[in-house]
Amino acid sequence: MKRLSLEVASPTFDIALPGDTHIGSVSYHEKGVGQLIDHIASSGCYWAHMGDWIEAITTDDKRYAWSKENPIPLLQAQEAVKTFQPIADKCFCALIGNHELKLHRFGNLVKDVICSSLSIPYGAYMAHVEVKHEGTKLFSMQLWHGPSRGLLTSQAKDYEQAIANLKASLKMRLKYMVSDCAIQACGHYHRLLTVPPTNQLYIYRQGTKIKQGYLDGIQTGAYIDPDRRWYVCTGSFSKLYPDDEDAISYAEVSGYKPVELGYPVIHVVDKQIKSIEQVVV
Repeated sequence: MKRLSLEVASPTFDIALPGDTHIGSVSYHEKGVGQLIDHIASSGCYWAHMGDWIEAITTDDKRYAWSKENPIPLLQAQEAVKTFQPIADKCFCALIGNHELKLHRFGNLVKDVICSSLSIPYGAYMAHVEVKHEGTKLFSMQLWHGPSRGLLTSQAKDYEQAIANLKASLKMRLKYMVSDCAIQACGHYHRLLTVPPTNQLYIYRQGTKIKQGYLDGIQTGAYIDPDRRWYVCTGSFSKLYPDDEDAISYAEVSGYKPVELGYPVIHVVDKQIKSIEQVVV
């Protein structure tokens, strides 16, 4: 687990966690990434990339889908550098994803090409990020690209139950991995999901009176109760159906369900995590 830190200039700030951009894929949502770039450039939002910057599937791979532009992983990495150059100064962590990791015999395209060219911190596959203001820790985040295999799915017949199942699975997947992070986030699943701290009622005695309270998010400590953490699945920029009608994506071949494309934004107000917004593009 890579150790990184983010020193913020103000006690009120935003952090975006985009990922799974898959530049070079037939399904790459270029316009959506453009909206992300504009948002961060105009707002001054801090950001990390959650991995799978590029498609990184070579032409002799069985997963390869024909693409009109940049089918070569090295060219895709160079396009990623050009795309994210305008907001590189606000990036505090760049994860490698399973797509880039598959090319480890060739080299580390994220560390040696993207991070080196943009002068941004390499976060490996999982990073522990300590967020600070004026040298004082506000909270920590676990940023993980996600498992190299497996999907986050639910077979529930009801939509609301299916979403609840997905959120429960996300929480179960993350909560035992690290204990001191107020925010635990992963990419890979191409799902845009947020599980906030549980607003659970509890009863206690104070002197002669019986009182009630509610669980809320605790930001620091060696052990933060799992029900008091934020869990985030960071979405993607990979379309189910390519714009080119002759192109075929592995998502449609596999029969994946449609999902919202976008990224989460963490809103911190006066040093406290207040909400996590799902920005759909």
